[in-house]
Amino acid sequence: MKLPITDIVSLQDKLELLNAQRLGISIQSDMYFNHPCRDFSSTDEAIRIRESIDDADSGKDKTIELTYKGPKLSSGTKTRVETSIELKRMHNASLLLLQLGFKHVQTVKKTRTSYNLNGITLTIDQIDGLGAFVEVEKIVESHEDIPRVEKQLNKLLDKLGLDPSTTIRVSYLEMLLELS
Repeated sequence: MKLPITDIVSLQDKLELLNAQRLGISIQSDMYFNHPCRDFSSTDEAIRIRESIDDADSGKDKTIELTYKGPKLSSGTKTRVETSIELKRMHNASLLLLQLGFKHVQTVKKTRTSYNLNGITLTIDQIDGLGAFVEVEKIVESHEDIPRVEKQLNKLLDKLGLDPSTTIRVSYLEMLLELS
């Protein structure tokens, strides 16, 4: 679940009061591509190469990951099946996709501060060109778990003083494309 936020410091204070574990800060650059034979914006899918520099304060732990995101599975959240593989070089991965006919759509850049609270991942994202957002998510084992987890996430948003009715189901990519 993703919501826009205006007061990052207040949210971080609330997370601290709830004893959320701060996992770190990362700088992420996400390159999105469109399939050569179908329009991912129509099928609600995505393929992305993410370069992430974790523990951005010290500049260590650089990772590169190729992720396929399937269509959304829930009408109330952005729940979807994701498949990822770790890569060694971002340039080689993007070159491979381009050689296969994929088209580069947009690059999304963000600073992400991550927290864990009772098995729920919370991220505060500052997106270049868009502003600040909070995402709350929990990985589920089966589709049957989705309604229970959605209720759990809504309760957490309430505790944080955030209105669950303001969640956004569009991606950062979609928001940036809408602006251009």
